[in-house]
Amino acid sequence: MVASVSASHQDGCNLAMVCKALFQSVMPQLWRTVVGVERLLRLITGAVVIQEYSGTNKKITVTISKLALDESWKRYWVYSPHVTTLRMLLLESILHVDGWDILFAKHKEFEVPLLPNLECLDTGQPTVMFDRLDHLALFTLFFSPSIRRLNLQDCRTSHPNSDSSILGPKFHSLSALLVVNRFAASRGIVLPPPYNCPTERMIASSSLGVHEGCLSWFEGLPVSTNLTGLLINISAVAVGSGEGLIVLGHLPHLEDLGILGSNSYRHSFSQRELLPIPAGLFPQLRTLRLTSMPSTRLLYHIWNSEAMASKLAEVFIHLSHEITWDELESQMVPSLSNGCPSLRYACLFIRLNTVGHDESPLKPLSVLLSRLPIPSLSLYTGYGNWRNQNIPYSLHNQVFPFLKHLDLFASLYRSELKSLAASLPGLRHISVYLAFEKFEDADMVENGLHRSVLLQPMLVHIHYKSYSQPPDPHANYLEENRPQITCFIKSIWPNMSYLGFGDEKCLHNYGESGMMAI
Repeated sequence: MVASVSASHQDGCNLAMVCKALFQSVMPQLWRTVVGVERLLRLITGAVVIQEYSGTNKKITVTISKLALDESWKRYWVYSPHVTTLRMLLLESILHVDGWDILFAKHKEFEVPLLPNLECLDTGQPTVMFDRLDHLALFTLFFSPSIRRLNLQDCRTSHPNSDSSILGPKFHSLSALLVVNRFAASRGIVLPPPYNCPTERMIASSSLGVHEGCLSWFEGLPVSTNLTGLLINISAVAVGSGEGLIVLGHLPHLEDLGILGSNSYRHSFSQRELLPIPAGLFPQLRTLRLTSMPSTRLLYHIWNSEAMASKLAEVFIHLSHEITWDELESQMVPSLSNGCPSLRYACLFIRLNTVGHDESPLKPLSVLLSRLPIPSLSLYTGYGNWRNQNIPYSLHNQVFPFLKHLDLFASLYRSELKSLAASLPGLRHISVYLAFEKFEDADMVENGLHRSVLLQPMLVHIHYKSYSQPPDPHANYLEENRPQITCFIKSIWPNMSYLGFGDEKCLHNYGESGMMAI
């Protein structure tokens, strides 16, 4: 029965209609995760839902009649208590609701959340055509104090018709600003003007014909102090002097914090000095994700804070701009090493400016492992990807016995892979790219190859990426040389228990929170 429900939503619905016992058994599974908030709106008495396509976007119009205010919501309450995960938006959809006044008036009558058992809420990223006030109203209507994981992704990407000129550069994620303001108010924290909730300007920019009385919709947003996971836009934490980040530090159960940046807004934030993060904040923080960071300013601020960095076990750092080799060696690596003594897994997606350093991608790896004794590492530096020749490089007999899992997003020559194998005697899994090299008969002479001393089973995943202009004459390099590559890999890791090629997904999960390589 469970298999039938999992395979098809419609099959599950058909099964539930067989009898009352099956209905009570199957319906909680069918409604545990809801994708597309219109599925909930359909349950409301008097709601009319019309779907049509506008180009590649699906436009969904929901009209709420006065019946929703006067009649019972019995049907809605049959299903809504089962919802634990809500992903608000369907892909490439635009949703417009006519009748917000009715919905919020009824919500106020209930005096309870519309999704009382909601644990995870994902706002999704609205398209350019999606009215931002419409999206914020949806978020507010279905928000619940029971939420434990909250993904606020309503930061609109840069677009010629963007409303940023009306809202101002600070108002990139309305839901994030609303959450920070509500939580700050509950703790008696006064935020400076850059964090003001967008009010008159937001109302003026809306195409919904709403008025200032609608501000009461948002004033009742519950304060969720049970959050264990939060993804939030940088515009809600790093403007002004970074007061928003300090506000989040008061969340008592927050274990996993993601901050989402964007190159589109790298000049929107004040360059004032960020306030130090007081001791005692972020008491449970173990995982930090910094994605699409427009600069390293926030990164170094966090790593200079013992309150945030000292207990981190997992970090994900993605910079959207280049950094120099000197910055990596003299600033970034020392900050990670000194600030995170408990670090177990790091995923670093950084682009190095390699002018004057035309060497191997093993060089930045060596610098990292020399200062970061961690068991799991995913690394992309863009380093060495454009080498036009096989420049010999060795790790000079360096040994890093602590590393067990490595995802290296760089192309290595076979000599470099042999050097890497010799330096990582504790390795259990590696995912790596091979650079293009022709196989000669001499390459397959076993005595000429390095022998690993590994005893534990070894999982290997080999990729190939060409940097030639299409048509690529070496596109099938892995398949055409599969026997030779297999023989080569076995020669350096004779205890190999698994060998994957190419686009086969590598699903090995290193971190406790399920962090995967990019």
